[in-house]
Amino acid sequence: QNEPFEDPYHGNGQFTEKRVYLNSKLPSWARAVVPKIFYVTEKAWNYYPYTITEYTCSFLPKFSIHIETKYEDNKGSNDSIFDNEAKDLEREVCFIDIACDEIPERYYKESEDPKHFKSEKTGRGQLREGWRDSHQPIMCSYK
Repeated sequence: QNEPFEDPYHGNGQFTEKRVYLNSKLPSWARAVVPKIFYVTEKAWNYYPYTITEYTCSFLPKFSIHIETKYEDNKGSNDSIFDNEAKDLEREVCFIDIACDEIPERYYKESEDPKHFKSEKTGRGQLREGWRDSHQPIMCSYK
């Protein structure tokens, strides 16, 4: 599902709903206890630069994951991004360095490594240690 959506607070946006069928991706021991029709539903409301995403599981109806995301043109310097002091006090700030954080060897692909990519179109790249302090423009994804 992919359709325009209007919210009284956030304005115009786009609503999408996707189902990801996972039974064939599970190991055989897990398939023995999981229903044959096992899927995760992703519902997303995109009011860029703000999005809401919810994940639910077909055989665990009370289980859900709710993610709010806001994108800003900064280096992670906004301390009250979601205008909710109670949540802000409980939060944990985790900076993810897409170029220099360790990646387990089994997931690493040199062809996808930002340390080795340079955009021919914009001339940006390659990302080196300290890139967040020296590159412009930069966008932060707050979750």
